[in-house]
Amino acid sequence: MFKRLLSILVLLTAAYAKTPRPLAPVSINLGDGKKLQLSSYKGKVVLFAIMATSCDHCINSLEVLKRAQKSYGPAGFQAVVAVGDPNAPYLLVPFIQRYKPSFPVGYLDQSGIQKIADVPDGKR
Repeated sequence: MFKRLLSILVLLTAAYAKTPRPLAPVSINLGDGKKLQLSSYKGKVVLFAIMATSCDHCINSLEVLKRAQKSYGPAGFQAVVAVGDPNAPYLLVPFIQRYKPSFPVGYLDQSGIQKIADVPDGKR
């Protein structure tokens, strides 16, 4: 079931994705003062998700991402999550402590989300 769900997710992403493009140079704040550059995962398959800490569906997807990281991490897969709540800097640490993700979780401000989502300047 898990592999089927992951396959469907990958197919849907590929079907609706724009032409491949360079990833925006956005730093993800990890909450401990460190910043993560997605470019540090060059050569890996990265599943990057933007979530809200209060979204039940987002929280449920953490379990799927944990299993994917455990199963496919050794083969070059890397899950990375950024929370985008307005109060994300304050919500991040309790969120991580509660759900204990096995992959990097940080936060982005609205500008970072818009850059990573490739929202054109005129639409921001």
